[in-house]
This record gives sequence, structure tokens and C-alpha cells, in this order.
Amino acid sequence: MGFGGGKGDTDASGYKDKLTKERHAGATNLLRRDFRLGDVVLTCWQYLPPSRWLFRRPNIGAGPLWQVDCETAVGTRSQHFYAWFDGHEEDIPAFYRIIEDVKLVK
Repeated sequence: MGFGGGKGDTDASGYKDKLTKERHAGATNLLRRDFRLGDVVLTCWQYLPPSRWLFRRPNIGAGPLWQVDCETAVGTRSQHFYAWFDGHEEDIPAFYRIIEDVKLVK
């Protein structure tokens, strides 16, 4: 699990778009979930990465590891926020509860 944000006019959208497409290619159980952080929308994609995915971690314990990638839109660069999770399915609700409590600071 991790969280972060960009500063000022940070824009790595070309790179991020390419990485996102690569991550979702071949993924299963793809689910989109949107959260409101004030007037900014945070979009999260939850999925099971394909077994051949370059960045996939080996399973730890019982069951596969899920991935959740969250990010605000490119147009909100001054309020850019991202979060990620990889772990067991039963831990995903705890991650989303943390996301629901995020407050953007201006």
C-alpha cells in the first residue's frame, strides 16, 4: 500500500497511460470505483493482474494478490494524488476505508 502526490505542473500522463494499459491488459475481475476528494475525483481500478505480468509479486499465503491503482485526473495536476494496494482480497475494504478518509490540502 502506498500514497503520494505530484507537485505543481507535474505531468507524466503519457508514461502513466502506457503503464496503466499494460497493467490492465490481460487482467481479470477489472472493477472501477470513483471517490470524491472535495471537488476532485479519484478513480481506482481493482483487478487481478495476469500471471505473466512483469510487476506481479508472488502469492503470499492463501489466494492471489489483487492490485488496486488509484489516481486523480491529469487535469488536476496541482491536486494530483495517487494510491496503490497489492494484497489479499479480504484486505481491500480496509484500503478503501483509508481512501474515503483522504482530505486534499490546498
